[in-house]
Amino acid sequence: MSDLVARAKAALEGVTEGPWETLYHQHDTSYPSDTYNVITALTGDLVAEVDDESRGFEEPHGVFGRDAEFIAAARTLVPELIAEVEQLRSDNDEYDRLLTRQSELLTGVVNAIRGNPPELTTWSHHDAPELARDLAAEVSRLRAQETRIRAGAWCDEPLSVEEARELAASILAAADLAAAAAVVLSKEGR
Repeated sequence: MSDLVARAKAALEGVTEGPWETLYHQHDTSYPSDTYNVITALTGDLVAEVDDESRGFEEPHGVFGRDAEFIAAARTLVPELIAEVEQLRSDNDEYDRLLTRQSELLTGVVNAIRGNPPELTTWSHHDAPELARDLAAEVSRLRAQETRIRAGAWCDEPLSVEEARELAASILAAADLAAAAAVVLSKEGR
């Protein structure tokens, strides 16, 4: 399929400058004969002529008048439509770049949370908000535990083996999360 904008620009090459307008002429003859001139709005130069004489059309400003008005309007509309299509294409390209960047960032976050996916696969992003909420809850829990430890609360009551294992696992998980976040941030140049 040929490019619509290129075809429209090619159609405008060498065409009389616009804007154009129509001028109606009724001819006094024994049969109905009207002419619709398409002229330049600034100088009145003739651009095209639509004549209903050969078709015997009797209604003034009928189909032939509408044809002439369409021809006149096309000189302004075609460049405006070209500009609109080019702007929409540019906007679409920008949106594609933004979506690609957002996808890359989201993939980086999900990979930081879950670890790198198996080869030739990617993690789904559908549950990223839930994963982030879970991590935020875990960070809050770890901060509360850190506050308790710094306040000496752990000294008053000895930890059970299970609590010690949970504390060690939490510290290791927090360290892993911090390392993954550091990798993502270093890729971002932060």
